[in-house]
Amino acid sequence: MTTERTVRVVGLGSPHGEDDAGWQVVRAIAAFAPQEWTTELLRTPIDLVATLSADRPLVLVDAAAEPLPDSPLWRFRWPELPTDAFDIVSTHAFDLRYALELAGSLQLLPELVLVYAVHVGGTPAATAETSYDRTPSDIVQTIARCLVRDLRRCLAEPASTRSGPVPVAGQ
Repeated sequence: MTTERTVRVVGLGSPHGEDDAGWQVVRAIAAFAPQEWTTELLRTPIDLVATLSADRPLVLVDAAAEPLPDSPLWRFRWPELPTDAFDIVSTHAFDLRYALELAGSLQLLPELVLVYAVHVGGTPAATAETSYDRTPSDIVQTIARCLVRDLRRCLAEPASTRSGPVPVAGQ
């Protein structure tokens, strides 16, 4: 029997249009995630700061309005983020980078913080079969399962976890 680590999985978004992609994926994860994982939905990244705790890994799932190369799902490890990553990752007025920097300065961030960006909108050429806007419920389930599989690997080997595309079945 394997023991799961406690993990906080947070979907960022809103009920407006495709900005709910993070929420949809986290709802799907909640249906089959280990009981040690907590899932929640937040509207803005700044909401994280008031509720952060450095005692367990933090996983954020958010919509990415711009196409991401090679996959409809990307993992970014904090602070390994390209300078312009949050132009792609966040659609929020108070961006995720600023919220994480603030939390870090307050010493509230856990050792492992992962941001999963879910592509929404147009179809990147490399991911035509799995794009979010083609078959929403099916792709949400597929992305949720791929994210959980990737997250388990990251939790098992946190020192080797880097930013990059997450393989999604059906590509």
